[in-house]
Amino acid sequence: MKKKFTLFIMVLAALLSSSSAWAQTFIQGDLQFTVTDTEAKTVSVKRYTSGIKGEVVIPSTVINEGTTYTVTSITDKGFQNTSITAVTIPASVETIGYYAFYECESLTSINIEESTDPLEFVTGYSRSFGSTAKTVFIGR
Repeated sequence: MKKKFTLFIMVLAALLSSSSAWAQTFIQGDLQFTVTDTEAKTVSVKRYTSGIKGEVVIPSTVINEGTTYTVTSITDKGFQNTSITAVTIPASVETIGYYAFYECESLTSINIEESTDPLEFVTGYSRSFGSTAKTVFIGR
């Protein structure tokens, strides 16, 4: 009995210690946010529904359960193959993932807000957007 109890405690401790490694996600409107750093209070963003369309304005900050998070990245394939027509990316975003806006056939306007910080495209601009955008404003 003592061995079973000890084994149970060890398994429980392992589960509890690994639970902090699980990413916390939350949804606001058509966007899903994933906490990327709990201490720095940063999140990544992607679409929540595949039916997202029209103009998308990614917020620079979001509040979840009383905590304010800064949006610092757009996930790989975050908005891929959606019907968005325009996107505004805040200055807080530092990284745009692989194929983030790939195959967005309706995307005609991309506005990246001004910042003194560099913006990283995980695999280069063309792989991140790969769209037919007619207007691209990069304020960096």
